[in-house]
This record gives sequence, structure tokens and C-alpha cells, in this order.
Amino acid sequence: MPKTPRPSRRPALRLATGLVLLMAGALLGCTGIMHGTIVGTAGEPLADAPVRLACADRVYETRTDAEGRYRLATPETGACNLQVLTPAPDPELTAAATAPVYAFPHRTEYNFTLQPTPAGPTLAPEARDRY
Repeated sequence: MPKTPRPSRRPALRLATGLVLLMAGALLGCTGIMHGTIVGTAGEPLADAPVRLACADRVYETRTDAEGRYRLATPETGACNLQVLTPAPDPELTAAATAPVYAFPHRTEYNFTLQPTPAGPTLAPEARDRY
């Protein structure tokens, strides 16, 4: 008799992770989640890059994962600045790049491509406000 494949636990794990984030956000007073990816000009993920979100007088920090993804809880809404500190070894992209973003009271996606310019690197938006 052929063996029946076991159902994947991934959807349940994603649901559990989402519920934990939601409960933690409620306890900490978070109003939303900002997430997305940051890639280089050739489309390669910017791994392990420090990401800072500055809203009014507060700063929230995280790092990108191996695939260039980041996620930040946003306890407030309004205009903010997202800053990415670019890691070496690329000599053209070794400074901070900043882009204006808006923290919404829900899940918001901001994807960026890091592009070199004579004045330093910039973050070019790819998509805004997806939930």
C-alpha cells in the first residue's frame, strides 16, 4: 500500500507566527507591520543590512535576512524615513540610503532597489502599500 504524504505544517506555522506577532503588537501598542525587500541594482538581495525606521523622535531597527527581507513593528502611524546602511564589499554602495515612507495602521510593504548615484546610494521604490 502506498504511503500517504503528510500535509505540510508550513501554513499552520505561518498562521501561528502571524498570531504571535499580532498578540505581541497588541501588547506593545503596535499599530502596524512594515515589511519588504531590499535588493541591489542587479536584483541580488542585500543580506544582513541594518535597516532603521525613524518616525518623529523614535527609531526602530532591524536587519535584512539572507534574501534581503526586513520586517518592523510600527507603534505609530505617519510619515517616517526608512534608512538602509549598505554593507561592504561593494565600494559604490557603502553609505546610508534613505527613503520617505508612511507607517500605516496595518501591514504595509515597501520594496526598494539600492542604486548608486554620484551623490551616494539611493533607495528606488518598487512597490508601495501592499497588504
